[in-house]
Amino acid sequence: MNSFHKYYRRAVPVFFVFLLLLNYLSAAGIILPATQAEVSDKYVNLFAPAGITFSIWAVIYIGMALTISIDFIRPKGDRFGALYRQLILPRMIEWIALNIVWIICWSNEWLLASLIVILLYTTRIMKSVETISATPTLRENPWLLKYSMGLHFGWLLVASMANLTTYTVSQGVDLTGTIGIIWTVALMIVVVALSAYYYTKLGNEMIMPVALWAILGIFIKHSPFSSFEYKSNIVMYVAAVLFVISAVGFVQLFRLQKEQRAKRANK
Repeated sequence: MNSFHKYYRRAVPVFFVFLLLLNYLSAAGIILPATQAEVSDKYVNLFAPAGITFSIWAVIYIGMALTISIDFIRPKGDRFGALYRQLILPRMIEWIALNIVWIICWSNEWLLASLIVILLYTTRIMKSVETISATPTLRENPWLLKYSMGLHFGWLLVASMANLTTYTVSQGVDLTGTIGIIWTVALMIVVVALSAYYYTKLGNEMIMPVALWAILGIFIKHSPFSSFEYKSNIVMYVAAVLFVISAVGFVQLFRLQKEQRAKRANK
């Protein structure tokens, strides 16, 4: 295990820095055929949120940098650090590699491949979130691990739906008219339902707010102030209602889980 740990300890930061560099070069249009935004804009649909919504990736990467730092700031004899190195660190290479492959596939418009990769990416992050949920010690420093992984997983639930939508458009389906409205409303409901389900199941408070952020982004995209050519009042109104319902639901679930934790602590 020690030899593997030495490998992961060296490899994870290097791979992560490479991921950040690739993201920058891709966004600048320097190294790959198209930027991520250009590919997204090429396959017009009603589900894609406003551009500002994707700024959440900066928050995700900051959270992941904090997570990676655990291996260096926690002493070897520390239980939290030891469990992180044993259970989470080996998986970091997996999701970083999948993120890199996804960027390459997406920027080359290999959209079926990018859909498959992001689904794999989502399942690998989910495994880590499940491990954290099932291991009390790994929840002791939530800002270093639990919250960053929950935020990451929550956004990938949204991103998977967005990738599916883009691939569907690439196959010749018009998602800007009535079918697009039905598709978008259905996927918004799916995103909220999945986020609520996994929040309830895994108890990670950062999963559901990401869905709220995505719904808000869709609302902004279809608001009267948006320049989006295919904006829909129906999508805007549904997004607004879903946002309010989801926010209220999140608060209620948060209170319920807080009460349950208090009861367990008093036993």
